[in-house]
Amino acid sequence: MQAPMPKSIRTSLWLLVGSFAAGALITILNPAPLPKLPPVTWQMLLMAILSFGLVTFIAVMTYRRRSWARWVHALFFLGGVLLLIPAQTKVPSTSYVISSMTVIVYAAQVFSVALLFVRQSNAWYSGQVQVLPNISLQRR
Repeated sequence: MQAPMPKSIRTSLWLLVGSFAAGALITILNPAPLPKLPPVTWQMLLMAILSFGLVTFIAVMTYRRRSWARWVHALFFLGGVLLLIPAQTKVPSTSYVISSMTVIVYAAQVFSVALLFVRQSNAWYSGQVQVLPNISLQRR
């Protein structure tokens, strides 16, 4: 019998998808001027499509109980933090709303990764069925 997906995994997946969508929205809404675009913008579009495909693939593999997918999710998050936080400090946002939204997205990503490694998630990925205590409401 396969154990049902714990709530921690489901919440983590929603946070992953939501933070990716919010990050794209922040990029569009940010009033700061964009850097000068290269003459061939199809490469940027291709990178955006590949990024979306990769996030979707990781979410599906996590949903299908592939333990490696949660490690890849954690490594991508760590790599993103190491690359994006220094960039954020060099280019201050022109809007407090955008800065606040960025902090919320980072917090959602932290929780998304953390939820993949809580006890219930570890048990689910390892295939262990958690035995719930047998609680009866009838008097004996």
